[in-house]
Amino acid sequence: MKPVNLPSWHKEIIDLHDFFQAWNNGTISNSQESLMRVKQVWRDDFSIIFSNGQICNRQEVLKQLERDYACDPDFRIEIQNVHLRWKTYELVLVFYEEWHIDGDEIEARSCSALLQAQEDSPNGWIWLHIHESPLRYASKTPN
Repeated sequence: MKPVNLPSWHKEIIDLHDFFQAWNNGTISNSQESLMRVKQVWRDDFSIIFSNGQICNRQEVLKQLERDYACDPDFRIEIQNVHLRWKTYELVLVFYEEWHIDGDEIEARSCSALLQAQEDSPNGWIWLHIHESPLRYASKTPN
């Protein structure tokens, strides 16, 4: 059961990762319409630094995402320990943990995300940047 009454930026983080899980599971349609969920919230100059240090832009990540459709029906993502670190009128910097669970395999990462307010996006926020770092203390079971 998902928490209720979350700030809209918190809801955006959870909703986008729910999309990634459904996409990788193949439980949503493999269509450009489905991919619009990501395309409308990643700004054109969006960038990400993955936990392995690889830096990618929006187009590179979208291409990889398209290739990953239905790649793992058992894959789950859990978002934990979401904290607002900084905000202005139109920007928020958020820290959170992202846990990837696939059977007995667990990969955890600490993430920071910079989001910008935008009224016409699903939860009122678009993504400018994400930085992931591996969590070394990850165990066999997430919190």
